[in-house]
Amino acid sequence: MIKRVTISLCLFLFFAGCDEFARFKQEKMECQTRLFGPVELVFKSRKLDANVQITGGGLKKNLRIVDQSDTSLVAQGDDLSAEIDFQKKRVTLRINNKLESISCRYHSFKM
Repeated sequence: MIKRVTISLCLFLFFAGCDEFARFKQEKMECQTRLFGPVELVFKSRKLDANVQITGGGLKKNLRIVDQSDTSLVAQGDDLSAEIDFQKKRVTLRINNKLESISCRYHSFKM
């Protein structure tokens, strides 16, 4: 009986700690900018060519991840780009010829 409980507990802890078994994962950066107002960047993957949705400040566009590392990524669209530093929780937005670098709130949701 104790052996069965121990094995069950070990399996539960193993699977609870694995991100690979999550069905759904979404990360979000919420930023308050001076130039563009409140902006949200939402992404489901940090892999190259994945989409980043940017909304707020009169925007609703999809960007494509063109560069990434363990701690940051760069996403670009037609007339805008975003550089996201996850360690510092900092986003640099470029829209047309306007540039702003701000600290943001980071949220991660897994299911």
